[in-house]
Amino acid sequence: NNIPAGTSINFTNQSTGVYDSLHWYFSGAVPDNSTANNPVGILYSTVGDFDVTLILFSSSCSNDTLTKPLYIHIFDPANVDSVKADFHAITSRLIIKGSTVKFEDLSQGDITQWQWSFEYGSPATSTVQNPPTITYPTPAVCDVCLIVSNGIFSDTLCKTEYIVVTSTEWPGGSFCDTISNILPSEHPLSFMHLTPTYWGYFPGHNQLIPKYYADKFVNYTFSEVSTLLVPVVKAYSAAPSNKVLFTIWDTNNQGLPGNVLGTKVEYINNFVPNYYGVVNFDSPVPVNGEFFVGFQLYYNTPVDTFVVYMAPDRGITGTNTLYIRKDPTSAWLTPSQFLSPMSVHTSFAIQVVGCLTVIGVEEIDMDSQVVVYPNPSSDKINIELFDVITNIFDCKIYDITGRSLYAEPLEINTNHYEIDLSRFNNGIYLLEITVNNQKIIKKISVIK
Repeated sequence: NNIPAGTSINFTNQSTGVYDSLHWYFSGAVPDNSTANNPVGILYSTVGDFDVTLILFSSSCSNDTLTKPLYIHIFDPANVDSVKADFHAITSRLIIKGSTVKFEDLSQGDITQWQWSFEYGSPATSTVQNPPTITYPTPAVCDVCLIVSNGIFSDTLCKTEYIVVTSTEWPGGSFCDTISNILPSEHPLSFMHLTPTYWGYFPGHNQLIPKYYADKFVNYTFSEVSTLLVPVVKAYSAAPSNKVLFTIWDTNNQGLPGNVLGTKVEYINNFVPNYYGVVNFDSPVPVNGEFFVGFQLYYNTPVDTFVVYMAPDRGITGTNTLYIRKDPTSAWLTPSQFLSPMSVHTSFAIQVVGCLTVIGVEEIDMDSQVVVYPNPSSDKINIELFDVITNIFDCKIYDITGRSLYAEPLEINTNHYEIDLSRFNNGIYLLEITVNNQKIIKKISVIK
């Protein structure tokens, strides 16, 4: 009974038995009552949910009343297609087997129906708006999906690898992950020198005056971002005080950067070309659903030069996650739109470090100094330590059930380590790194 506002509807009396008269009541309608057997032309103009009541009167027996609560749902036809699914877990997403997770619906629009699905969860489905207790009995990395509907249009959101279920509690109670939009095969990384068409570089300062770059992230396991690892091509500042504003945005209804979730100012001269620059946010930035990571450039006189690496051009049919904006009032554009007639489909090579739980500042600082790449990997991973004086260093690899698959102390006279994954099957694994008696846990994926 989903009716657009301004619609007149008819009602049919399906009562049985003997009665003398009847009376209908229509909350929110005009007219709001009727004594006709089958009322016609009942007009609903106000958005909302309304009861309908029918009373049968009898002189030979007692009267009978039937009320159907919230029976008529009136929606605004101008906003009927604005339904957007969104949700988050309001309890920890890193749990021990047998624990429960509570979910909260954050969807937008005039929604009347919810259909949840919980991979490996019990129950596996739910139709309530905010499922209170979903139990995860076995170790796994689990997807969660939500379909919302207003009775006419629907929207679906699936968060992959959203719930991590382990057989035992992980050290420190934290689970950190490093992700990027770069595929294992997309090396070496790339950038564009726009000369002679324009001065400058892409993605970075150039003659077209792009002030905002933003890269979209969809699949991840963490709940907050603590650090960005920025692969810098060039970093030249015309003055010591010139800077870059790193930014995290949420996603608007058009799938583009929306509200600012967090920012961090960094001076250009702090970055070293051909190295990863570490950008630590002053406090972890909560993220939920799709989000964007990027930066704002300033065009001083003389002009600075700040350029970061991106994926090689993926071709006209390739995936693009990178967007550019000239100023706060202009539209977000893809690289192909911005650099037209050139066609470019690419992603930033920025790596995003996030955690499932809030951890101390010292632990965040240490975690940001450890980079694991490529991730996903097909045969090996590299562990790189930045600005760390290593006294004790070893690593372990577990499958998602908590079973140890690899445990080795590593040499302490180098800051680069390589681990062979050729014997590992496709799947998700947890890498536990111990540096100077501090444990860091990262998720790694093996895809062959």
